[in-house]
Amino acid sequence: MKKILLLFSPLFLLFFISCQKEKKVTSETEMAIKTKSWLQSIIARNEKPEIKNMIEQILTGIQTDGMADARVNDQEYLTVFSLSGDYKSTLKENKPHKTFLLILSDNNRKLISAKLGRFIPDKSSPDIPASSFIDFYNKQSPGYDGKYSFLSLTGRYLYDFTFEEGNRTQSGLVKGELPNNNGLRVETQTCTFWYLEITYFYSDGTRTTTRQYLGSYCYDDCIPESACPKVLDGGGGGGTNTGTSFTVPKQYTIVSGINNSWFVVSYEKIEGVRDPSKPFGGYLTTITHQTSNYYGVATYTWREVTNTTSITNGGLIANSETNGELTDVNYGTKIPGSGFKVWTFTQVAP
Repeated sequence: MKKILLLFSPLFLLFFISCQKEKKVTSETEMAIKTKSWLQSIIARNEKPEIKNMIEQILTGIQTDGMADARVNDQEYLTVFSLSGDYKSTLKENKPHKTFLLILSDNNRKLISAKLGRFIPDKSSPDIPASSFIDFYNKQSPGYDGKYSFLSLTGRYLYDFTFEEGNRTQSGLVKGELPNNNGLRVETQTCTFWYLEITYFYSDGTRTTTRQYLGSYCYDDCIPESACPKVLDGGGGGGTNTGTSFTVPKQYTIVSGINNSWFVVSYEKIEGVRDPSKPFGGYLTTITHQTSNYYGVATYTWREVTNTTSITNGGLIANSETNGELTDVNYGTKIPGSGFKVWTFTQVAP
């Protein structure tokens, strides 16, 4: 089964390669100046010495040589800088690794948000190009085997993906839960219980998930504000709705044949709220899977097996993953097919 997947995987990547946008949309100097100015403003308005020190390390560690810059969707650009070897994250890692600064900006190149990306290689050198993280978003395949971890600017772990032989084999995600009172969600609590969920993906299309308790953290103890549970894990859906609701249809290609002679599409419905009072201008509330269909030449038939959708990071991210089975109409051969898609609030909100 694994050999089939290795042959099958490049077909899946063809769709994402065709969607890649232009690179080097702005100069290294221009983006470096904007990024450093933005980081300096964070330092200036923050009173905690430990946060200032963390951001200053990133600021001084930015390497403009080899910067990668590309459009990742119709509304956003992603700029990636590598950080010098002198940068030391608060989240320790003993294995050889390389850290990158990921900057998201809008169509006017106004900086929206930032996070750190860390690559821990499977066998090769950690010295990969910054463009690997753009390939991760544009093609869903970074091109280098290993673990790709994503952290807040202060080094707080957010999520990670592991790739082996070009295929995703594992993912990890930190989730926060408010305490329950007799089964009822208590919105007034100031502390959140945190769990690490690890999902393992197998070559036959199956997967398993484990859950590990990490501890509880209170909002007042969290640094910085942009990485607090209040924003990332409690900002969506709770409290009084003072914004404008919206519903947006979305779709993505699960798998496709050569030159898109055939393809399977998954259809989702995403709902959210536009609310200027929220830190990110609103939040997503639900994502609902509608169906998945096969189109094109009658080479295969498609049967959907599972679909998983979720809203994470306090309503800032919508996730969908669809798994199914292709059957060769001539020989009856069955081949598993799977695809996943991640949308941010700014990508979805009208």
